[in-house]
Amino acid sequence: MHSLLSFNLCQLLQVDVGVLLQQVLGVLLKHKVRLESAFSAVVLAIFVLEGLGRALDPDMDILERARPILITNKLS
Repeated sequence: MHSLLSFNLCQLLQVDVGVLLQQVLGVLLKHKVRLESAFSAVVLAIFVLEGLGRALDPDMDILERARPILITNKLS
């Protein structure tokens, strides 16, 4: 759990989203929290996209790229 909480202390480029999501899912499973299928699909998509994005451009700041989309859709 400590490593899960330490993600907010480092830059986004250093965060392995896959590891972060695995830890979050581990906590949810430990506490027997059930996930909706739509959320599970989103988590799986994030795993795939994060891996693909890092393979194509490991230095890209995904948060900076996503910010205009998030603001437009009022999700931030």
